[in-house]
Amino acid sequence: MLGYGELNGIARTVAAQSGEAGLFDDIVQEAWVRFIQWPPRHRQGAWMMAFQAKNEVIYRERQEVSAGMLYPTESARMGALERIWDGRRDRRWPWLVRYALSARHSGADRIRAMRYRAELRAAH
Repeated sequence: MLGYGELNGIARTVAAQSGEAGLFDDIVQEAWVRFIQWPPRHRQGAWMMAFQAKNEVIYRERQEVSAGMLYPTESARMGALERIWDGRRDRRWPWLVRYALSARHSGADRIRAMRYRAELRAAH
């Protein structure tokens, strides 16, 4: 079993080598969560766990950033929903509503249309 100092050194080294200074503490913390859940018996296992933690934290952060770029603020999200709602006068909107309500169609567009409808109901 590896000691606290060695595990901490591995976690901090991987976090420092990640090139993500803002995520240093998150990477170390995620590595420690893994070390506590599944104590590594060997150094190689500890390094692998730390690298997996680093990759997961960076991936999660990129997912949050890309989702945030879609609607950076709540007012921007509501503005987009209002534009979609106002777009119902457009000739494409009745097709989208029929597509969303049709039982024989399914898929991402149908789900998206139903979500927009639910969000607009909640907003108004």
